[in-house]
Amino acid sequence: MAPRPPLANCARVAMSLVTTDESGGHVAVNGFYVNTYPGGTSETNLTVIANGVHAAWVNFIAPEMSADYSLTQVTATAVDGTEAQGVNSTVAGATLEGVQISPSTCACISWPIPAAYRGGHPRNYHPGIVPAQLVAPGSNLMSVSTAESLAVAYNNFSLAVDAIVAGPGVIAMGTISYVRGNAPRAVPVFYGYGNPKVNTRLATQRRRLGKLSVGNYEV
Repeated sequence: MAPRPPLANCARVAMSLVTTDESGGHVAVNGFYVNTYPGGTSETNLTVIANGVHAAWVNFIAPEMSADYSLTQVTATAVDGTEAQGVNSTVAGATLEGVQISPSTCACISWPIPAAYRGGHPRNYHPGIVPAQLVAPGSNLMSVSTAESLAVAYNNFSLAVDAIVAGPGVIAMGTISYVRGNAPRAVPVFYGYGNPKVNTRLATQRRRLGKLSVGNYEV
């Protein structure tokens, strides 16, 4: 695969998670992009972004995830061709009571963007689902109240990321389109996220389950 073309004033953010409920532990990574225009992607600004994302996760996502999980590192990497990085390696534990039902089971967080194309919109996968969040023991559906709570949490997380002050830049959380009409873009395009949607149907981090047409979307 050819290298992706660079895009100025943008960075890729990776949130590394680990759970040690089984021998050896399990690792999960969630990611997204941020636009830093016009602040740029210096190591100083990227470190501010990594620190801000870490704080947003602790405030809004940790309470919704089984305490089996911990956030171990946030890495912000420039995609402008420099590969400059900012890192926060402070370990922070999730705080939801209850043992997760499975390391591979998660909730699907879908992010609307102002573009239409074949395939799903950007997603994050939220692990650490506990039995109390299901409609019934052994069910593959979360309760509507859980979906609503996750949607609020991720919306607040997004707002907190957007509020990060890194130099003179205005941060925006979103994704980057590198392809249009099955052809690579000469210049990639950044799309900011809208309000997230959460399906009550459980998803998996191991493989795609197809369109999430079962269950209720709640914003």
